[in-house]
Amino acid sequence: MIRPTFLDLVTNEKGKVPDDFGDFSVYWWTEGNGACDCNRCIALGKEDEMDEQMRLQNPLLEAHQSYCYGCKRFVAIDVEGDFEGSTKAQLIGAMNAGYPIEARMLAANETVGD
Repeated sequence: MIRPTFLDLVTNEKGKVPDDFGDFSVYWWTEGNGACDCNRCIALGKEDEMDEQMRLQNPLLEAHQSYCYGCKRFVAIDVEGDFEGSTKAQLIGAMNAGYPIEARMLAANETVGD
């Protein structure tokens, strides 16, 4: 299980996923539900803000409708826990693999060393 810290590319805030969010594996954060902004925003307590923005941008969505936020806003800059054989740099790179190159470059500038 790992516990990441993310950089919010909109507000420039940094936030570590709280202990009470749950214990999730490398896979969950790199290829699973934690690999995009949908669950990263929940982990950082920004789900209401993200939902409000989605509804403002898409006023025809009904209350029960939603869509994936994609990989745009929350990039990993640090991680602790069981890296499952990876280095910290490899793991952070894998966690940010779906994000645009500009976002990955910003994350690399903020990344905490090994």
